[in-house]
Amino acid sequence: MIAGAAALAVLFRIRGSLAGRVFAVGMLLLSAEAGLHFISLRQELLADRLYWQKLRLVPVAMIPAAWVTFSLVYSRGNYREYLRRWRAALVTLAVLPPLTVALGLDTLLTATLSEEGGLHWSLELGWAAQVIYLVVVAAAVLVLMNLEQTFRASVGTQRWRLKLVVLGLGALFSVRIYTASQALLYQALIEHMPILSSAALIVACLLIGFSILRTGGFSIDIYPSQAALQRSVVVLVVGVYLVVVGLLAKLAGVLENAEQFQLNALIIFLALVGLAVLLMSDRLRQAIRAALNRHFRRPHYEYRKLWSSFTNATADHSTEEAAAAALAKWVSGTLDALSVSVWLFDEHHQRLRLAGSTLDASQLPTGGDGPPAGRWTEIEQAVFGLDKILNLGGGQEVESPAPGLLQPRQFPNGGDRWAVPLRAAGRSLGVLIVGDRVSGVPVTAEDVDLLQTVAEQAAGLLTGIRLSRKLLAAREMEAFQSMSTFFVHDLKNTASGLSLMLQNLPRHFDKPEFRDDALKSIRRSVERIDHLIQSLSALRRKLVMTPAPGDLAELRETAETVARERGIVLHLDLQAAGPVLMDRDQLARVVTNLIVNAHEASVGDAPVTVTSGRNDGTATLTVTDQGCGMSREFIANQLFRPFQTTKKSGTGIGLYHSKMIVDAHGGRMEVQSAPGDGTRISIVLPIVKAAP
Repeated sequence: MIAGAAALAVLFRIRGSLAGRVFAVGMLLLSAEAGLHFISLRQELLADRLYWQKLRLVPVAMIPAAWVTFSLVYSRGNYREYLRRWRAALVTLAVLPPLTVALGLDTLLTATLSEEGGLHWSLELGWAAQVIYLVVVAAAVLVLMNLEQTFRASVGTQRWRLKLVVLGLGALFSVRIYTASQALLYQALIEHMPILSSAALIVACLLIGFSILRTGGFSIDIYPSQAALQRSVVVLVVGVYLVVVGLLAKLAGVLENAEQFQLNALIIFLALVGLAVLLMSDRLRQAIRAALNRHFRRPHYEYRKLWSSFTNATADHSTEEAAAAALAKWVSGTLDALSVSVWLFDEHHQRLRLAGSTLDASQLPTGGDGPPAGRWTEIEQAVFGLDKILNLGGGQEVESPAPGLLQPRQFPNGGDRWAVPLRAAGRSLGVLIVGDRVSGVPVTAEDVDLLQTVAEQAAGLLTGIRLSRKLLAAREMEAFQSMSTFFVHDLKNTASGLSLMLQNLPRHFDKPEFRDDALKSIRRSVERIDHLIQSLSALRRKLVMTPAPGDLAELRETAETVARERGIVLHLDLQAAGPVLMDRDQLARVVTNLIVNAHEASVGDAPVTVTSGRNDGTATLTVTDQGCGMSREFIANQLFRPFQTTKKSGTGIGLYHSKMIVDAHGGRMEVQSAPGDGTRISIVLPIVKAAP
């Protein structure tokens, strides 16, 4: 009844939540299992009891899929990604146990008369029931493992809000592992095990119910790592337990002492569960650290490991929000502080904004309309002028300075709160606020030094991110200006030609030669505009490569087709160059572009020469013209850049795109040229020893 009430309460309180709906289904299944077991105990006839116990295994078979799904969606902001990755396992858990029940229904349980300790009936597990209990053990391990990963990924008040739910479900499924493993070892239902399971279910419901009343539901978004099995305490503890219990079972079989075996197994199980809880306890870790500091006079922090972890945590972030969130998480884990928030000034408006926090946004002011009405300007001025770490006070009777209003107290016994300025080059970037340390441990002088140093490093990191963003914006503006200047100039010339033709159109429209010339002008203008559009589209399209074994000499047909269609005098000397990995279509575009460029750069009908061969372990295709050539400065600074060209009607995009294609092949383009002396451009690709 308690589990059913918990399911209905969650459905009523947490509407529209997938985690809430799955939780309700799981609780209803647990409630159904407990209810069917209670009904079986009320039966006087053995056949009736056997019937109800078989029926009890139906919800048991459906429990794994429901609770593994809940463990994947509970408090995870990226739960859809996890559901996609686990869909095969979830389908197996949803189909295999019920199918096993259906196939082995007649032999699920059998009643056997036992004479040990007096005559009594025992219910032995058939093969189907053993499979179900094996799946229950595996699913319970997965549930605990996923909950552990969610708990580990949480920080600050997130962990505080998760704690009771994780403890409640941890107790429930730890007992499930114990009872199911005992049933598998004895291959029979043990009479007192369902009582233990029911007690664990009641404890779980109470803890989860209190958590929902305290926090309001499951509305926490955490993004745990995909590496679910790495450093898992659950996997370690369950593995040790199963190995030890297996050895004890073997020993009990030799000594014929089953009662002592059950007691020993229970003691070992409880000890390992206690060890797992302690290993995940922030208070224990803090107490061990304090004891080491007190008795061995060692530094509070191992600074080499500390800065290594800080660097790894804050590196590789391209936005201020990502860096601030990583900073808040790192400070929370290092100082055992539940409440950490990072506030940054906007570069343009000099307004404070929340950039990263271990608290929910609902627990913090969000901007100019924050809770302290009319005091936001005062807060910003105080933060802007903050140049040293400031103790905001710990007791509720102490009126905090203005920066303290950014992060209200969450716990009455959380100790002092501290405001740490984030400054770089004498300018305030924002503030880091730290509070609610575990057990209210006071901040020491060593903690203050650490916070100041971390703040300086973080300010440098944030400054670097801002400078990178400005540099990127400047480059984007430069590229836009170059592109717009080029296209405006080209379109202006095209428009001027069309405008002149339209001005003469009324006077000379009756002349056939004028109409022919006008049509040619319009056609050339359309072709020019179409060429510009195609050139711009080439920059926008994603380059997709499908390399295959081939030889550069195979591009002969492409070269001949281009020469024939455009009336180019072409001298071909294509020799086998060796096996390379090449995308024929993409390289055909490169060769076409090089031949057309060479022809347009040449005078009159000067021939274009295309050769291929092998040179120092590379395959080479070279296009040579007798045109105007290029200066060394142009080759070094402008060639292969878009919108840079020496041709009157060129765009500079063709060579830029060609270089992209050759680079994607792992090759390079080599250029030899001089003004008035022609140009020689070579495609150089690495030769492969064996075609994959």
